[in-house]
Amino acid sequence: MAKSRQFIFAKKTSALTVFGTMLIMTLILLSACGDSGSSIVGRWDAISIGWVEGGETFTEDVEEGEFILEFFSDGNGAEIEGGRTDSFTWSAENGRLMMTLGRDTVLADYNISGSTLTIAVEESRGTEIVTFRRAN
Repeated sequence: MAKSRQFIFAKKTSALTVFGTMLIMTLILLSACGDSGSSIVGRWDAISIGWVEGGETFTEDVEEGEFILEFFSDGNGAEIEGGRTDSFTWSAENGRLMMTLGRDTVLADYNISGSTLTIAVEESRGTEIVTFRRAN
């Protein structure tokens, strides 16, 4: 049975870390995007999450508007989750994304294919992954 997960970009709450509670998937390697991150600029709406836990693979859909990332061209961004908006800074190069939210900095692989963005974060327990659709 899949456990409920907090989005990986949420602020640290109690014992949960920013990227430590959702989407563990050890079998995914993302290809490099190849640009300087300009194509990531825009608003992205999460559509699914997936992770591997205890040898089992889990995937769950995300409701439209439940979790949104917006990347601005000036290197700032907004994370919108549950009606709360938090600011972050970001940079991207060669398929690697660095996001800083408060005191926490996360390095991730990302891939854009058409209107789909996939972000994967390596952690000690595996790789967390979230898939987004470009929002209008």
